[in-house]
Amino acid sequence: MLRKISFIIFLFPFFVQAQEKLSLQDALGMALKNNYSILISKNDAAIAKNDNTPGNAGLLPSVTAAGGISKTETNLTQNYTDGRVVDKNNVGSTSANAGVALNWTLFDGLKMFITKSKFNEIAALGELAYKQEIENTVELVIASYFNVVQQQKLIDATDIIIGIDSERVVLAQTRLDVGSGSRLDLLQAKVDLNEQLSIRMKQLAMLEENKDDLNYLLSRKPGTVFFVSDSIVISYNPSPETLRNSVQQNNFSLLAAQRSQKISLLEMKEMKSLHSPVIDFNGGYSYGRTKSEAGFLLLNQSTGYNYGLAFSWNLFDGFNVNRKVKDAKLNYESADFRLKDLQLQVSVQLEKALRDFANSLEMLALEQENILLAKENLDVAFERFRSGLSNSLELKNAQLSFQNAESRLVQVQYAAKISETELMKLNGELVK
Repeated sequence: MLRKISFIIFLFPFFVQAQEKLSLQDALGMALKNNYSILISKNDAAIAKNDNTPGNAGLLPSVTAAGGISKTETNLTQNYTDGRVVDKNNVGSTSANAGVALNWTLFDGLKMFITKSKFNEIAALGELAYKQEIENTVELVIASYFNVVQQQKLIDATDIIIGIDSERVVLAQTRLDVGSGSRLDLLQAKVDLNEQLSIRMKQLAMLEENKDDLNYLLSRKPGTVFFVSDSIVISYNPSPETLRNSVQQNNFSLLAAQRSQKISLLEMKEMKSLHSPVIDFNGGYSYGRTKSEAGFLLLNQSTGYNYGLAFSWNLFDGFNVNRKVKDAKLNYESADFRLKDLQLQVSVQLEKALRDFANSLEMLALEQENILLAKENLDVAFERFRSGLSNSLELKNAQLSFQNAESRLVQVQYAAKISETELMKLNGELVK
């Protein structure tokens, strides 16, 4: 059995400190709760929902209240025809008024109802955008998480080689001490060991960078210490034909494009409604009171209400409405083009993802068999070297074969996981 030597722990003491074990489900849960892009998208969806009201669409009346009070003091001089004379200073006068006014659009070419339907679609689009942001973040977290797993597995493979090279150094030193070895073998063993230690340091630096990338997606501080599981499991087993049928109905990007197309259609109808007349109902109640200490009127008070209809029709505005209608038609046409283009893009992405996934699974089966052979070959070569039946060149070739096989295996596992995630995203299965 190959051994990992204990001095590695002394070279990298931070490995022995207590660390948080972070599962993929834990990482996804943190991202859904803390990721800033998701939180921003959630607020955007809430704003779209808040804006989706009958009042914002113009279906409800507007009611305003106004009032005021004022007081004045004047010097008053009045000569009447009957000979009376009024001459007073600092005559006080108080005026007060209040009123309530109502305005309600009864007809505007159905524009208000069209606008309400548009707000419904915008709110639904906001929810879809929110789910898309979650979906994109989930995809990034999965890729980042398994990138950490991949790097850790490469370090584990390097640790096996370091263990062998460390024992090579011990064996070479022992053989040199008893006179059965050469200094050249000892020097070569030390060079090989230092090379692997250097590789491991680079791998550790890359691992920390990958962990910081994952911490960022989880909205955690860089340098937050954790470790991950050491396996990459591929469990998705989709039917290609089923996916081809379901992707067009489940893909979030396509659903969002369909909503955008509906919004463009409703905006075109809004513009067309500007050709119609507008009928408003107006009503109100008013109160007024003026009181004076002197003059012709000592008290003047009035109350009352009013109501009526107002009619308006924009007969000519320099053809601006026609221009807006034409622009809206072009926007709707462009939205239709974008939807069809996206449908084609998704179909192409699906076929590519299906091919990549199938190829990755085939390569994965081959590399899983190959790593077992490379591991057995390394064990045999190491035992032969330790028994003095082979030289260091044969052992190094076996080490190189094992390292290459392990590197190919983890790369294929990662590629298969990425293809699996892409298929699930295309079919709208990453977010339920």
